[in-house]
Amino acid sequence: FPDLSYTTMSFADLPLELVDAVAAHLDAPALAALSRTCRDFHATAERHLYRALELSSSRRNIRAVLSVVARPERAAYVHTLSVTVDSKTPALRSFYTALSQALANMEALTDLQLRVDAGASCILDELPHTISYPSLRSFVTSLPFDASMCNFLSRTPGLLSLDVAPIEVAVPPLALATSAVRQLTHYSGSLAGAKMLSGRPIV
Repeated sequence: FPDLSYTTMSFADLPLELVDAVAAHLDAPALAALSRTCRDFHATAERHLYRALELSSSRRNIRAVLSVVARPERAAYVHTLSVTVDSKTPALRSFYTALSQALANMEALTDLQLRVDAGASCILDELPHTISYPSLRSFVTSLPFDASMCNFLSRTPGLLSLDVAPIEVAVPPLALATSAVRQLTHYSGSLAGAKMLSGRPIV
């Protein structure tokens, strides 16, 4: 007769590669619960939990930015970040400072959406000058194409798509380096911005 006996294995005994594959299919509450089960699963769960952050006033989760500031290692997991601030309840300057601090550690970003107060260019201004975003491919924002935007774009060599607020703002002629965003293929925004981006392969 065949031997039908078998050895049971608990979830905790699974190789981390399999745990990672399971975590990829879990929603945010399940990932949060998994991160609290044991130390071995904590990093795996948090990597998936913070990979794509969608924060907004309406979802009442916008203060999650503070958790990223408090634990900078979480920022390294973020590939996609979307922040939407309701115009009816504008955020305080302290929030935008915290958002800038969080962004300073998100160098793995591939997709960034900042739907915030059009006057909140401090988010970009307060980023350390040494920070760059080599993997960023898409940037959508309600911020204008101004000197702060030019400074930020100089750090995004691989950017392909840019959507900014259609607000005309005076920009110094040499604010954007000719070597910046040379791969850009899509632009939507102000006419001043379009002029600054001449020479890029925009279609």
